[in-house]
Amino acid sequence: MAGETSKHLIQAIYQVKGWNLYKQTIDKSGKVINRVYKSQVKEGNKVATMTKNITDKTQKMTTTFTKAAGGTNDLMKALKRAAIVAPVWLALRSIMMKTIRTITDGAKAWEDWDRALIKSKAVIHTTSMTISDAYIRLQDEVEELSLKTGVSLAKVTNAFYRFGTLGIDFEDSLAGMTASMDIALSMGGDLEQVARPLAFAYKLLGDTMDQTRTPLENLTELGGKMFAIWKINAFEINEFSQSLNNFLPTANTANFTLEETVTLLTALSSSAILGARGGRLLRQSVLRLVANLDSLASELGIAVNPQLESTNDILLKVLGRIKELGESGSIQQAGKALTAIFGGARMGEAARGLISVFDLIQENINITSASGETLDTQMKKYADRLKEVEESLHRQREIGRNLTTQLGRTFLKGIFGGEKYAETIQNINKIKKDMMPLLKDFGSSIRNIFTVGYEVADVYLKVLDKIKDKQGKLIPVPEEESKDIRQD
Repeated sequence: MAGETSKHLIQAIYQVKGWNLYKQTIDKSGKVINRVYKSQVKEGNKVATMTKNITDKTQKMTTTFTKAAGGTNDLMKALKRAAIVAPVWLALRSIMMKTIRTITDGAKAWEDWDRALIKSKAVIHTTSMTISDAYIRLQDEVEELSLKTGVSLAKVTNAFYRFGTLGIDFEDSLAGMTASMDIALSMGGDLEQVARPLAFAYKLLGDTMDQTRTPLENLTELGGKMFAIWKINAFEINEFSQSLNNFLPTANTANFTLEETVTLLTALSSSAILGARGGRLLRQSVLRLVANLDSLASELGIAVNPQLESTNDILLKVLGRIKELGESGSIQQAGKALTAIFGGARMGEAARGLISVFDLIQENINITSASGETLDTQMKKYADRLKEVEESLHRQREIGRNLTTQLGRTFLKGIFGGEKYAETIQNINKIKKDMMPLLKDFGSSIRNIFTVGYEVADVYLKVLDKIKDKQGKLIPVPEEESKDIRQD
């Protein structure tokens, strides 16, 4: 820049145009300097602004941290309060929900029990008491048995119904209800699945039991013997019930006793012929045996007298002889006799199954025919088993759940004052009827409120119309707007 200035200064001495060029150069340099200065000032202002912003934000951050510190203290206080209040609230909520659920379950259980009682009352037979007294006793015994075992009131009552609906006496039906409960509990069965076939068995084969003893004694002894058999035979009580149902009519007509029936059916389960199938196949085998009694002498060389021997004794004699033939090596003769007497593969399946567990049948017979000290030992073990089941965790939990339900039912009885479910519902319905006039008056009051409101609104609209009319007279509407209004 200095070189150019000197050059133009020398030229200015000799040329007229040199001065003008020198002047333009000076002006241009001044503008550049001025632009650089302004740019520096502008950048300086930016730096100053940024510095101010940083300062402001730093102050805001400091304020925020200060407030946050105070807010943290408030938060910690709130959390401490929540730590105390929340568990209390949750506990109260849990109590309230459990109370509501208990009452609801109690109402449902009460309704189910009432329905079962109505059915059972109709099948109370042959009692020295009046029907009303017998009905009260039934309720008392059902409630006691339910509280002791944890089985619902409705299920216990239905067990009584299964006996009563077959025309069995009131006392015998109560005994059947109790015996069914013990048998089901001792062997892990379902009360309803045990009670129904046992009721049929008592109806069809009950006369084969000791008539000098009470029904409860006979059925309790049967339960003790069945429990002893259950421990050495592969059957479940619910499956046995299905098998018993299928064989009972044949057992009745073929003169089997109840104990003989139990002996055969339980042993048959150990030969892998289970459930309803076992009773059905045994029925077929017995019917074939009865039809082929004349063939026994020629096929097996044994003589029988149906007039002196029971069907059960003849069956065991035949099965024993076929087993002897097989063990002695006369397998073909044994197979031929089996087919001739009991039929082919399907018809003789139960007979083949019983032969395979013939020794077990003898053990079962020893149990069912026990007496004296042996029987006393069996019954003691049965009683111990029932106590063991009652004290088990599962049963205690069932008892606890049942008690909770009964609490709900008792609570409802206390509120509405009904000993029976129907009485309670009647009281509730009476309360609803008493509420109807009150609700009618309340509805009329609501209607009056709306009527008054309508009248007030009507008056208010009329006042507004008058005000609008007055305003229209004081402030004329322009002709053009008037036309538009008329057109609208």
